[in-house]
Amino acid sequence: CLHLHSLKSCEPEFLVSTPERLLELVSLKAINISDVSFLVVDELEPLSKDGSLDALNSIRQSISGSSRVVVFGNHNSSPAIQKLLPGPVSRLSLDQSVRHQSAHIGQKINVCPSAPEKILKMLDSRRHATFCAPS
Repeated sequence: CLHLHSLKSCEPEFLVSTPERLLELVSLKAINISDVSFLVVDELEPLSKDGSLDALNSIRQSISGSSRVVVFGNHNSSPAIQKLLPGPVSRLSLDQSVRHQSAHIGQKINVCPSAPEKILKMLDSRRHATFCAPS
């Protein structure tokens, strides 16, 4: 109970938690995650196997739509990742092969008639990108 009271009385900059425990804290109103700006998920695949994926999706729906999500893991694009990361995805890879780096990546083509428009479009797409990095 003291633990819950201390969470209610402060606004932590960082919070490390399992998805289930975080949802429990939200349901007890011990913490408000609606203004979270950055969500980091480590090893998404084990979460999908142990049933935590539904909890993770609930967390994702509870936070601001403008938040950034980073997923670390040794996985290709899967339905679990696509559900968690509905926006554009940038993939960082340790494997240098083109085949590995381009697996399951969708493309969006923008035609820009001028260099300034091209730069603005590139900067805008980087600002809205979500990163999926190997661990």
